[in-house]
Amino acid sequence: MKPTKIEQIPTRQLTNWTDAKRAINARLKRGRKSVVNAIYDIPVKAVNIENNRTRYEYLITPERLTQIPNEINDIISQLLQVEGLKPQRWFFDQYINKAYQSGTATAAANISAQAAVAGSAAVGQLELENILFSEPYRRRIEIAGSRAFNNMQGFAGSNAIDLGRIMVEGIAMGESPRQISIAMQKRWREMPRYRTDRIARTEVNKAFTDARIEQAVDANKRLGLDVRLMHVSALVPATRPTHAARHGKIYTMDEQERWWSEGSNRINCLCSTTEVLYIKGKPVNKSVIERQRERGEAYFGK
Repeated sequence: MKPTKIEQIPTRQLTNWTDAKRAINARLKRGRKSVVNAIYDIPVKAVNIENNRTRYEYLITPERLTQIPNEINDIISQLLQVEGLKPQRWFFDQYINKAYQSGTATAAANISAQAAVAGSAAVGQLELENILFSEPYRRRIEIAGSRAFNNMQGFAGSNAIDLGRIMVEGIAMGESPRQISIAMQKRWREMPRYRTDRIARTEVNKAFTDARIEQAVDANKRLGLDVRLMHVSALVPATRPTHAARHGKIYTMDEQERWWSEGSNRINCLCSTTEVLYIKGKPVNKSVIERQRERGEAYFGK
């Protein structure tokens, strides 16, 4: 059974994370020159050594040298607007919030449809408008915003460390300002190619799947429903075997969250979950489970 385009990206967040990646890259592009040319702000003198080689001695104190990564971090943080006491939450407002609300809406609609089939009175409490204005939802979305902010800070800091290391090592080795600048430009060009894609994809998908899990938890605790999660893998060539192996299997929310928190399971993960309502120990919608398990069997060639 060939997967549909939607099934290949179960979170349906492709446009969202692509837009997020472009936005991050656009912000970083504006600061490239100020970072990679920072080496030219340090006074330097050329010293001839043996075999007509030239070594460059930089007139910089050890204290200032250790501050270079911090200075670069300040520049990148300003570009991404994650500095200061009141940082702008553009990444959250434009992309994470959208994914989180989408995940909440999907979970609520899915649980509500199954509850209606089962004749549960909880249907009336699963209307999206009521959920979005509820206190539990506001608390959850605030936590998601803080998480996104902290991760963007970490992204800025890790790149600043890498770029600062290149500059500090180049100074220590007596390389020319031009050599150091070229090395930093190369590193800067590599940064959008994989790191921005990784943070955009990981954080957007995480917001979507976290919202689904947290809405399922809320339905269990507040409404007394027995909601569990079925793991849905993308089942594409790039799917990791450990991710594919979970496809179509049912887990509790704790089990799913624990697995996603292990190692690099979250990084670049395309997997999602779907809510399965159980009544008296049996799933209400057996057909969705059967379809996903058929996809899994086709993927593994069984």
